[in-house]
Amino acid sequence: MPLVGAAVVWGFVLLILATALPIVTPQAPPSFAPPPPSASPDGAGTPALPPPASGPAPAIVRVPQVTLVHYYGHSVLLLVALPAFASFVVGLMLWMSVAKRSRAAGIGAWIVAVIVLAAGIIGFFTFLFTIGLAIVPIGVLLIFACTRAAPLSHSQTGVV
Repeated sequence: MPLVGAAVVWGFVLLILATALPIVTPQAPPSFAPPPPSASPDGAGTPALPPPASGPAPAIVRVPQVTLVHYYGHSVLLLVALPAFASFVVGLMLWMSVAKRSRAAGIGAWIVAVIVLAAGIIGFFTFLFTIGLAIVPIGVLLIFACTRAAPLSHSQTGVV
């Protein structure tokens, strides 16, 4: 069960990171500007371009970032806590699978572990890249824990 323990700990680390690590770049809502004034006096023609800048190149501006909790509020912690909760549930189901010899608990642990891994992969390939990247290790740890404690093959468990 050390793999499940590592998954639970990583889930709690994600909770701490959601409150401490600035990863969200706040964006202002889109605004619409009027068209630029034209270069010709009658208003028909090409827009006037600003004069070329002289001097050193502009410095790269640092974009401010905030934490998940700062941007989305404390309710985001419920979502961030889901991987830790799922890890705890998988650990409980694996314990039941081994201690009570419950095949249903082992299958349930596999289902939850696969859901966590799938959610991390889906998040990784969508706009939730950073969050998905953080959840995939939990899913992998849970899959390895299921492989060791509740293998799907009958020959490995000795049950016929």
